[in-house]
Amino acid sequence: MVYSIQYLRAVAAIAVTIFHVAFIFGWNFIPLAAGVDLFFIISGFIMWTISDARPTAPLQFIRNRIQRVLPIYWICTLLFVIAATVSPKNYDNAAFNAADIIRSLLFVPYADGTGVVQPVLVPGWTLNYEMFFYTAFCLVLFLKGRTQRLLAITGFLVLCVAIGLFAPVTPYSIVYASPLLLEFLAGVVIAFVMSRADVASTRLSVALMVLGLVSIVASSFLDKPHGFVRVLVWGVPSVLIVLGALVAERASLFPKLTWLKILGDSSYSLYLTHMIAIGVAKLAIYIAGVERWTAPLALRIPLLVVTTIFCVSVGLVFYFCVEKKIAQFLKRLERGRRAASYMPAE
Repeated sequence: MVYSIQYLRAVAAIAVTIFHVAFIFGWNFIPLAAGVDLFFIISGFIMWTISDARPTAPLQFIRNRIQRVLPIYWICTLLFVIAATVSPKNYDNAAFNAADIIRSLLFVPYADGTGVVQPVLVPGWTLNYEMFFYTAFCLVLFLKGRTQRLLAITGFLVLCVAIGLFAPVTPYSIVYASPLLLEFLAGVVIAFVMSRADVASTRLSVALMVLGLVSIVASSFLDKPHGFVRVLVWGVPSVLIVLGALVAERASLFPKLTWLKILGDSSYSLYLTHMIAIGVAKLAIYIAGVERWTAPLALRIPLLVVTTIFCVSVGLVFYFCVEKKIAQFLKRLERGRRAASYMPAE
């Protein structure tokens, strides 16, 4: 268990949650959106680490990823569709049709009614990138050597980004040739390097994390970055934070905090459910007669805190009651399938 990575998963999910919660009260805390970039780097790190520690056949790898991602995403997307359909106020900007829902569920990139390439459940836009990366990573697992795999995934993702420089702008090129793919690659490279380097330095870890954090905070002076600029102002600092956290853990600077690990474990549930929870909070605030955008700071700040706590609580409940239950069910099915495959023929 790499505790630092679990802690960072919690930080990334909560940062994105606060970003969206703050927006409904009239604030735009742009740097918090960098939690997504941190997620991408962590994803690359985890995929390399688990495949390196427990060699897995390519088809088993992609099956595991689908089982991990798809059921929860489908459930949350359908919950959002239902909530947006029946609620008159809290999802008043949601607009979609049956085709949009199907494309969202199948991770097919498309431009919504506002021209933005995102699925029905808005945070799910990152899963289009994730699933593309998983597919690419699955293919390189056919190679035997670690160095061969690293070179292959590097060459493939860099080629995709290079193609994006010349390809027509379409929903597919925006996702499958995005500079953000380099953040997954950065996570892979970090895992590869850290598996060979024995670095444990308190000063270095603190310097890396502080520099990364300060760099992200400094982006407050910019509009929300895109493309290569985003990779530079959010991706690179996130790399420093991940590296610093890993070095810090090797230097025994991170205590084993059960509550923070649980938040990391539930980060996927929080990430997918928080927009639904925000909708519920918006409806409650509307019923209470509070003007979210014009209320005094003395009221908006507590509302922001309470709404964030509510979102995290919903994520935790969903994790324990839905995500974990589904994972346990799928594991039982997998064990049964394997046992059946070894039964001698009569």
